[in-house]
Amino acid sequence: MRGLNCRGLDFSRPEPRAPLAGLAAVVLLALLAVIGWRQWQLQRQEAEIAVLEQGRERQRQLREREQRRLQARTPEERKLEALLLAQGDDGRRLRPALLRAIEQAWTPRLGMLTLHLEGAGRQARLELSAADPGAIFQFLSALNRGPGQATLLRQGIKADDPRRAALATIQVTLR
Repeated sequence: MRGLNCRGLDFSRPEPRAPLAGLAAVVLLALLAVIGWRQWQLQRQEAEIAVLEQGRERQRQLREREQRRLQARTPEERKLEALLLAQGDDGRRLRPALLRAIEQAWTPRLGMLTLHLEGAGRQARLELSAADPGAIFQFLSALNRGPGQATLLRQGIKADDPRRAALATIQVTLR
């Protein structure tokens, strides 16, 4: 019999537990862990869905606001937008060709002081500043290689500047 030894009953020795109860406890803990993990996943997914729904609602509100703004435009604004769309290609609004030519010829060594567009974007007058006069002449030759014809109207050195920056006025016309 269990719990007996040669001297009689042994009350200090614990009775061995059935391994089945221990196994059931481990399986129960594992099952609870899996259920808890699934609950956490579901809560996280519900939070993500809520964020996505809020984003969709914001986008819908922005679209509705834009539609109301477009409907509330004046006839002059509609004509202006139609004119801008007609000037661009592929239905996109683009800068006039003269501004694109200036942008392509531009170097970071130049500083633009003023830009005046004249003649519906077919002519521009630029006032530039540069630490090196050579940068102005490189810009001028790059403009002449493009679709525009550039003319140096005025060039000089800023007298009261200790760095002696070069100033220039350039007139650019589309050919």
